[in-house]
Amino acid sequence: MDGTPVEIRENEDLAVWYEGLLVNVAGDGKASVAFDPVSEWPTTDYAPNCVRLPPPPTTDKEWVPRVGEPVEADVAEINTPPAWRSGVVVEHRLPFIYIQFPGQAKNSILEKQNIRPVSTMPPLTQGMLSTARVDVEPGLSDWAQTDDVRGCLSQVQTQSGVLLAKVIVVRGGRVKILLIGGATENKRAKLLLELHLSHQLKMQQFYDRRDKRLKVIEARRAKYENASVEEFHTDARFIGIIIGKKGANIQAVQEQFEVEISVTNASEAQAKVRIVGASKESVVAARQNLEYITDQYSVPPGMQNWLDTIVNLDDLRRNADLYNCYWSDENDVVEMQGLARNVKDAKVMLETHLQYAEVYVEMERDEDSIRQQLRELDPSSYYRG
Repeated sequence: MDGTPVEIRENEDLAVWYEGLLVNVAGDGKASVAFDPVSEWPTTDYAPNCVRLPPPPTTDKEWVPRVGEPVEADVAEINTPPAWRSGVVVEHRLPFIYIQFPGQAKNSILEKQNIRPVSTMPPLTQGMLSTARVDVEPGLSDWAQTDDVRGCLSQVQTQSGVLLAKVIVVRGGRVKILLIGGATENKRAKLLLELHLSHQLKMQQFYDRRDKRLKVIEARRAKYENASVEEFHTDARFIGIIIGKKGANIQAVQEQFEVEISVTNASEAQAKVRIVGASKESVVAARQNLEYITDQYSVPPGMQNWLDTIVNLDDLRRNADLYNCYWSDENDVVEMQGLARNVKDAKVMLETHLQYAEVYVEMERDEDSIRQQLRELDPSSYYRG
């Protein structure tokens, strides 16, 4: 069940707080709270002052309550939800701690993991239980039932500060997103949701078009009785370049080499590109125009400074037609991104530069030697040429 963890007390005079999930706001403004099905407690409406958020976990792993210190202890019973009751530490016999609860003659013996500091979380207020609803486009109804939407709503909930953001289905099967929070928090959440839903709708429309095209490709593929196939995986960051603006690049490659190209798993870290054509030559040529890779060139130790003065990486990127080229955070490593054949060209160019490294070093030595001899023969002169 989707909901926000809360703690409730059955009335404001009780010192026992039961764990539940805030799932809605009733018509009278009370918080509707659901419980673990094992407890057999039904969903119940509570006044705001009988509901609070759980305290954050203690960050002090070494915390041990002192004798006389007020604490809250886990006092779950059969057929009731997990609960926390206020008491006072009366004795230590580690690993056990003795707790005195109000109105209880005998001390309770608990382990440390069943005890926490007294919660300082205040009860909710009526202003924190305002509700708002955001319409979900019919085209996103299926997406709204996936795990992906839960991650999206969790992010919105965290960024906006609302108590709850969850998908609901109303009369007529329409899908909406329910928000529970203060007026300011709900407003911020609606703004964020509108952005998310707008992007998700565009993505869904794209994937729908893509799926239709893939079906067309499968149908056409049947025409090739002895079709040739090339497949490769590429970093998802390159998919936009491979496809091109409005599919222009992938369409141009298909037309040029008379092949069919499909891209799958585009939303994952590694997407798969599949090329089908009538001949091996055509699919290999198409692959050479689509396969983007990331590779590294390790510069010999001590040569980075020399190479950096000889080679301008921006020029290398342009000359080799790379997507990107830069010094990696690792020492003496050039990171290159681009078509596989262009990356190979760039590596060969770097190797060629480094072939001349020893020559340049020897030239510099000769230059220093000549300057030294000139100064010795004629101290008043200074060779600058």
